[in-house]
Amino acid sequence: MLITEQQPETVTTRIPLLPKQRQFILAGTKQGEEFYSINPKVKEILYAGAAGSGKTRALCIKLYLNALTPGTTHALFRKTNATITNTTLRTLLHGEDNLPPVIPYGTYRHNISGQRIDLNGGGTIIYMGLDAPKKGAPPQKIGSLNLSSVAIDESIEITEADYDLILTRIRQDTGSRQVYMATNPASPSHWIYKRFFEQPHPSRHCIQCKTIDNKFLPPDYVQHLETLSGQMYKRYVLGQWIAFEGLIFGDDWSRERNILRKTANGYENEVGQQFSLEAFDLNAAVTGADAGYTNPAAFIPLHLDGDGRALITKEYYHTKKKHSQLAADAKTFCGGRGVWAVDPAEPGLIDEMKALGLEAKSANNAVSKGINMVMQRMGAWKTGDEKPRLFVRDTCLNFIREVETYAWNEIKDAPIKEADHTQDAMRYGIMDIDAGSKSIAYL
Repeated sequence: MLITEQQPETVTTRIPLLPKQRQFILAGTKQGEEFYSINPKVKEILYAGAAGSGKTRALCIKLYLNALTPGTTHALFRKTNATITNTTLRTLLHGEDNLPPVIPYGTYRHNISGQRIDLNGGGTIIYMGLDAPKKGAPPQKIGSLNLSSVAIDESIEITEADYDLILTRIRQDTGSRQVYMATNPASPSHWIYKRFFEQPHPSRHCIQCKTIDNKFLPPDYVQHLETLSGQMYKRYVLGQWIAFEGLIFGDDWSRERNILRKTANGYENEVGQQFSLEAFDLNAAVTGADAGYTNPAAFIPLHLDGDGRALITKEYYHTKKKHSQLAADAKTFCGGRGVWAVDPAEPGLIDEMKALGLEAKSANNAVSKGINMVMQRMGAWKTGDEKPRLFVRDTCLNFIREVETYAWNEIKDAPIKEADHTQDAMRYGIMDIDAGSKSIAYL
């Protein structure tokens, strides 16, 4: 399907740029050498930054400026096709956060089915995910491309083999013949860190930035990020390449504050903070569900109070149950009420739940974002009124055991996949509750 954009033109260049964005955009040009002493012959450029540092927009602007040259072809990649169309393409063609699209309306033709953008009087941009047809296979359609430059968003998601293949495609005679990337930092063991920091080369250049480098961010968003702590704070606010290690929730979790016991008048934690029996709406819940058979299946219900604090009142933790049995247990567990955010890898369980009349849907499984959101709730006692925004009843013994052993796999830079069932279920529920939170909008 061919669509010609007819909306009024928006002038991209009138939008103010951050100094680090300008450096990235000009890297590999004479202006970059003149203003920032960047080698004009650099061919691999990395913009590695913390949350909200303007990486994706800078990437899209650099891509657009490269594509203004007639007769050139450029590619925009991300690891999956779904993520590139839902995130990066939105910045490029539609704009977001009160900013206009990078490519002005009315200056291009967009072939949606072909995933191709032709600039009026300029070049062509092809966009696609690097999804492989099967595990271990090379990305689809890349091998036939002949490109002038390549933009890669969230480059830590792609493999080194993906990258090596991309480099062989940048071979047009015209254009910058650059590959430029934007990404959040990862572990120092990641191939990108090794390539740009441990194996420096005159043809490579890296620009790093922190969240506070972006003076245009909403103050409440910055305040949200300031509630992160430890390793998450260093990576997503300071933009440091560090390995996640040790316990995931660390000092955000406090037995004395996050665990509530029932009293004659309500709930109370060990530091004396009290809530009435009526404070949390026990007739409604968002329940996270992590499927399992050999490993335990877990249901974690989250009840909210008037201030948005969440209380986990009970837990479901069982093995050797088929989807039909889990669905039946789910209906009994919640009395048929509330929303269920279910393990997205188990569509069969979602279907079984829906067949029984439950409001079940596929959960958001963005692990790092979800952990960030849980941390901000769990560790909220360190700021404001000193109360957490996530509590658990003292009777939820499996949850308490798992939250206190939930740890990072330092090699994979992800949680260890053992004794994590209640934690996954909790994360699904929290992400559903806080889906519109500004705390993750820029990650």
